[in-house]
Amino acid sequence: MKLTDKLKTYFKCKRYSEEDQKHYEKLKESEASLREGEERFRSLFDNSADGILLTAPDGEIFAANVSACRMLGRSEKEICQAGRDGIVDMSDPRLAAALEERRNTGKLRSEYFHIRKDGTRFPCEVTSSTFNDKDGNIRACTIFRDITERKQAQEALQDEKEKLLAIINATTDKIFLIDTDGIILAINGAASTHLGLDPDRAVGATVFDGVTPEIAQKRRARIQEICLAKQPFQSESKHQDEWIDTFFFPVVVGGKVARIVVYGRDITARKVAEEALKKNEKRYRSIFENAMEGIFQSDTHGRLIRANPALAKLYGYDSPEDMIINVTDIPHQLYANQNERKQHRKLLEEHGIVRNFEHEAIRKDGSKIWVSTNTRIVHDATGNILYYEGTVVADITSRKKAEEALKAEWEKYQAASENARAIVNATTDAIYLFNTDGVLLAINEAGAARLKIDFETAAGTNVYENVLPETEERRRSRVNEVIHTKKPMYYEADQRGRWYDTCLYPVITNETVTGIALYGRDITDRKLAEEELKKYHEQLEELVEDRTLELKAANKELESFSYSVSHDLRSPLRAIDGFSRILSEEHAANLSQEAQRYIGLVRTSARQMGKLIDDLLTFSRLSRQPLAKQSVAPADIVRQVLEQLHYMQEGRHIKISIGDLPVCQSDPSLLKVVYTNLLSNALKFTGKRDYAIIEIGCNGEGGEHVYYVKDNGVGFNMKYVEKLFGVFQRLHRANEYEGTGVGLANVQRIIHRHGGRIWVTSEMDKGTVFYFTFEKGGKLI
Repeated sequence: MKLTDKLKTYFKCKRYSEEDQKHYEKLKESEASLREGEERFRSLFDNSADGILLTAPDGEIFAANVSACRMLGRSEKEICQAGRDGIVDMSDPRLAAALEERRNTGKLRSEYFHIRKDGTRFPCEVTSSTFNDKDGNIRACTIFRDITERKQAQEALQDEKEKLLAIINATTDKIFLIDTDGIILAINGAASTHLGLDPDRAVGATVFDGVTPEIAQKRRARIQEICLAKQPFQSESKHQDEWIDTFFFPVVVGGKVARIVVYGRDITARKVAEEALKKNEKRYRSIFENAMEGIFQSDTHGRLIRANPALAKLYGYDSPEDMIINVTDIPHQLYANQNERKQHRKLLEEHGIVRNFEHEAIRKDGSKIWVSTNTRIVHDATGNILYYEGTVVADITSRKKAEEALKAEWEKYQAASENARAIVNATTDAIYLFNTDGVLLAINEAGAARLKIDFETAAGTNVYENVLPETEERRRSRVNEVIHTKKPMYYEADQRGRWYDTCLYPVITNETVTGIALYGRDITDRKLAEEELKKYHEQLEELVEDRTLELKAANKELESFSYSVSHDLRSPLRAIDGFSRILSEEHAANLSQEAQRYIGLVRTSARQMGKLIDDLLTFSRLSRQPLAKQSVAPADIVRQVLEQLHYMQEGRHIKISIGDLPVCQSDPSLLKVVYTNLLSNALKFTGKRDYAIIEIGCNGEGGEHVYYVKDNGVGFNMKYVEKLFGVFQRLHRANEYEGTGVGLANVQRIIHRHGGRIWVTSEMDKGTVFYFTFEKGGKLI
């Protein structure tokens, strides 16, 4: 019988006071409260997601809720029958320690394995506390939770961490992690060796240990600078005999820099090569500037790229710069005869190199001179023409005039003109006439000296006598060719250690060659100069070859680094982001708000690092991606880009005007990258305008198209314009305008690879205009 029923019976049988009545009412209220508490406890017990057991200290189990039955794969009766020994792994060493803790303190919190009915083990997080029942017996309420998924996630994270550490420790590059006080939190072997630290004791040391006060102060200033900027930073520095290229990547948590990843690569070999290359280039520059002959480089559009002082002087220009600026059409500005230009171009296309091509040239003042040109084509690795280069031999106008005069004088000489004989003998050039059998008919004093015969008795001597067999064979072959073709022949010959520029001219009578007139000028000094120039060219080619090898090695190293970044570094980042997401989405109920916020910051930092890595890879690939230039309509590209950037325009008042954008020669995919970066910047930096204005257009300047993108955004101070196109360079704070600082560097690289220019004008709070040029295009296909 319940207490209240007994009291009712009691008070029916006995008179009671008013005080007894109040006591009776309180007892009724207590019973109701106990009944309500029991119901709440039963609801909590039955509906809890965690397993709950009511047990005795010796392991006997009195009750188990639904979740406990589900996790253990048993009914409540089976659990009670099995007891602690049947559902817990008694061999787990953590169990004994936990039970001892509960005996001493009345409660425990631990992790140990439980066993399902099928015998499988699973890890659980367990909390338990003891209490006394109504009879004074010690009982325990034990709550346990299956943490299998959490353990798997932790193990996977640990595995990824170990893989990442293995990669970091295997590289020869220096990698370490510091906090904002310069204390080393993690470090690989290469970095500890570089810093002169014991690898086993490096963690906990500072980057200021064991260095001079000056170096320590510089490192503190660098850390402070990175903490303020919250942006990656790159620098090159010399440490003892090593050159190190160092990248600093800040890890931002809660809006503040918490740690800094430092990555350093030994670039000593590259620096040594660069210094050697500078010395070689300086030596080549000296050769180029001081050569007696004109030296040039020109592009495929007929414009000069480079010219030395001798070339400018030859053509009557004040300086090489004066000549490069003013000569924009080589075929029409430097060639007096367009047929000679076409012949020169044809020979160059057929043979790749043309030597001693003589043509009449035009000087700056309009006067004409004769020159002799040596030209070759320079190709890139894929066979495309990069440019033309060559030398222009000093003015040969006097020789050409002499040849023309000689032709007329020989005709007079046939009539035995004493005046012609006197003129011929007055020249220092060798001149003589012989018949088709090689018998000398006439000769001047210089010619007799060249043949080493007596001038007075030279007539009647045969030019094939008293010479070596191979010399006789060469002379007969040349003479026979002139007789057969009836055309002059020009050649250079080495005769007894002297070089002669020679012309064999046929004497034709009644359409038959009856004799040969020979004109020869001593060009030994010029040949010596050419040999010297040839040596200089060979040295230059060696320099180019060395530099090509260095570039190949650098590209190979860059490809290796790109693979490491894209595969070995991004894989752990994806793992960190993925497992952090699992913790955030599937275990949020078990995490505090602060822990959830930290997980969110980890995911944001991982994604930011991934975006930065992608941008760096894009930047490095731009210099190696082949150009597929064609005629492109920029207006079509602009409309595509604006459609893709539609999300940046929603809900805003923006006026976007697209002017006339002429066709240009460019790689369509790279031109799209240019407009994507410029237009996204324009939309981003006009974001705070109530009414944004963006203008895309083109101006004509000289022989090129100047395209532009103009906005009325926040602008910037022009004194920082030199930083604008640098990697990681930003002129606005990251918390105001997002970005990695790589976009404009990509734009500049693309435009320079197309042979164009890019520049910018801006004014604070008024807007910015980006100008850039591309080659004019033809008709669209």
